[in-house]
Amino acid sequence: MHVSSHLRDAPVSRAGLEPTRLEQARGSHPSRRMLAAVARALRPTGDERDHLFHLAGEEPPRNRPTSEHVRPALLLVLDRMHVRLAALVRRLRARSEEFSALWDARHVAVRRTDVKRFLHPVVGLMELDCEALLNPEHDQRLIVHTARPGSRSYERLELLRVIGLQNLTRG
Repeated sequence: MHVSSHLRDAPVSRAGLEPTRLEQARGSHPSRRMLAAVARALRPTGDERDHLFHLAGEEPPRNRPTSEHVRPALLLVLDRMHVRLAALVRRLRARSEEFSALWDARHVAVRRTDVKRFLHPVVGLMELDCEALLNPEHDQRLIVHTARPGSRSYERLELLRVIGLQNLTRG
């Protein structure tokens, strides 16, 4: 499909650039201000805008706008987890003064990666890699725990997947 040069070049012209000089790489190295103007004219997604800056040899701006809108797929995951998480916190607070005190203290630290140790009553100690998956456009995070394949923790996590929610602690 052929796109007329007028339609193709219009956004670049609106940004104050000469399309032909830009295509032939005859123009000077575009400034960050000029790249921002091109991005506004083209209205790219966040990833496309970042790519534009990378192509020009510049770091993309990190001040993406935030939104209070939660994407539907993330909302589905969060909804499924919320009820169980709230119940777990209630049980832990009821059973452990130490947990309750830590929960009330609300010490917060942003960690993108970490290794967490969990002592499960049936399968025992598990060391899991913890990743914070970030959605910078919407300022949302999803925390995922995984075990390294082949490790004892991986085997124990697989066993938990098989036994599921069975209560093996009661006689």
